[in-house]
Order: sequence, then C-alpha cells, then structure tokens
Amino acid sequence: MTIRPWTVLDRRDISPSKWFPLFVERVRLPDGTEIDYYVSQLGDVSMVMPITDKGEVVLVRQYKHGVLKVTLEFPAGRNNGEPEIGAQRELVEETGARYVSLEHVGTTCSSPSKDSIKTFGYLALGVVLGGEQKLDPTEDIEIVLVPLGKIEGMIMSGEIWCADTIVVYTLVRLKHPELFEAFG
Repeated sequence: MTIRPWTVLDRRDISPSKWFPLFVERVRLPDGTEIDYYVSQLGDVSMVMPITDKGEVVLVRQYKHGVLKVTLEFPAGRNNGEPEIGAQRELVEETGARYVSLEHVGTTCSSPSKDSIKTFGYLALGVVLGGEQKLDPTEDIEIVLVPLGKIEGMIMSGEIWCADTIVVYTLVRLKHPELFEAFG
C-alpha cells in the first residue's frame, strides 16, 4: 500500500492575530473524500545548546504564557526562514554570549498534524558570556549555567520539561558522545 498526501483545494486565513496564524484548508483525501482541516503556521524556530569551555550549559529561565509557567530551556526563537542566522541571533539576544563554533545537529517537528513548525537544533561550543542581552519587550530572561553532567538529571526530575530542549539535548548527546565523556 502506498500512502499518499492529501490535496489542498482551498486555503483561507482565519488567524485571530499575528501571534497565532491559523488556516482552514479544504482538502481531498486519497479516497476522494473532501474535508475542512485546520492548521497553524507559527513559524520555524532555531534553538541552541550552548556549552562553555568549562562544560557548562547555558540555559534561559523565562515565563511562557502558553503554559502559564516559568520554564528552563535552551535559547531559541523564530528564525524567519534563515535557521543558522536565527540561531546566531537568538543566542546573542537572549544571553549576550559569543561562541567559537555553531553546528546544526538536526531538525524536528513536534506537532506535524496541526502545525508546520520545525525546530532547527544547534550546538554552540566555546561559548563565553559577558555581552549585553538584547531582549524583546515581552522577554524577561535569567541566564542559568549548569554543568553538562547535570542536565539529564534535570530532565528526569522534570525541572527541564520543554520538548524542544529535550530533543536538542538528545541530538547533541547522540552526535557528540565525546562531550559527555569529557564533561559528563
């Protein structure tokens, strides 16, 4: 059996605001049935796992209104179609950090049935803090340094619980086990 994509017949923007783009699409399923299907297109994100030469991971603590909680995550933000540039910009804006190298470790999607958002994960090495944060008006960010060897325990305890951060951490762990041997 061959799985076939749906055919989009019509698309209407029904977005309630610029912060939540929402579309209704009239689609034809492979069997010929036509239905209305709702999808969001929030925009792709670049997320960076920054590590200092001492093996400290740079995290950001900030309030996230969608979950009504303060979260602990890797620096991230919308990339406006340029994932690597978005990663560079968000790391500098949220932490004021400089870095020696930046590597794309993978791209993931967290809700493929309802949103087109992709997260582009990056690893930054040789990170040095000390620059000025350039926060958006809605951001209030505390920089938190954590030894690399403690991140997994923080995930297991639920202190770090945002999916994109856990996925980017996992991609880095799988692609660079030598970092965890050196600093874990």
